[in-house]
Amino acid sequence: MDGSLRVASWGGTDGEEKHLFLPANVMAMFAQVNDIKSIRDTAFDEVRAKLAAWLKANPIPDWLQEQTKALHQWRSQRRLARVILHWRGNRFAGDDEIFAHLDGTSDGAKLRGRRDKDTWNGWRNWDKHLYEWERNLHQKAIRYRRAIYRDFAAFLTRKYNCIIMEDINWHEIGQKAEVGEADNAKVRAKKPIGAVGELAQFIIERAACPEVVEAKNTTRRCPVCGVIGEGGSALYHECKNCGRIWDRDKKAWLNMLLTGERLDAKLPKKKRDALRKARRLAASGPVTQETPVALEPCGA
Repeated sequence: MDGSLRVASWGGTDGEEKHLFLPANVMAMFAQVNDIKSIRDTAFDEVRAKLAAWLKANPIPDWLQEQTKALHQWRSQRRLARVILHWRGNRFAGDDEIFAHLDGTSDGAKLRGRRDKDTWNGWRNWDKHLYEWERNLHQKAIRYRRAIYRDFAAFLTRKYNCIIMEDINWHEIGQKAEVGEADNAKVRAKKPIGAVGELAQFIIERAACPEVVEAKNTTRRCPVCGVIGEGGSALYHECKNCGRIWDRDKKAWLNMLLTGERLDAKLPKKKRDALRKARRLAASGPVTQETPVALEPCGA
């Protein structure tokens, strides 16, 4: 694979069908953000263990004992940084070595252009540098992703008057593990990167005629024979009844088109005629999101 991530699949009544991808360079930015976070977490675990051992072996003031309760359970670098900043104004005898490891020495200096922790003056300075790097890179990656999604939403809503989408709780589906996905860390990690709820919002804001249909069984029902099969995180599904093999997301948007047609039949005649007129002006097409709308993310 080229490192890209498929985040949307769509098809229209004009017969056109395509996928939307986050390109490899944007995915590489998000991957680097995760790498930096991993480095920070490892450094934090090391300094936390070192501090815990020192606290156990040395007499300490009451305020420090109180502030470092349950230190072994801490998961936040910011929490330790707050303790260090308070400690800076409340130094005590015998803390020179450990405090230098935590916050550096007053005459220490970092070597610019270097990114290994041994060239930085104290853990807090090293972590602050990494945090700013991580944050800036993450914001840059998000800006690129939003630009791609806005361009796609503009293209889709210019081409089609009516956009059919599923009624999905984007946040909930992003947190939920689907069948076969529970042990797949890579799949779970790509859900927040795809941010398909944001993509859906851009499309809804622009669409002249947005329609929402029920999401139930769109990736399980065969669009040809109508039999409901098993779901799961696999990209391709085989219908056990008719034997057809479906791309999971194509199956979803085909079912949405069929659902849209059935809903039309239940509308009052005046509204149904107006809707069909709008669809004749520009062929309608559904958008099915790779993560929430198709119910699960796809591999890169």
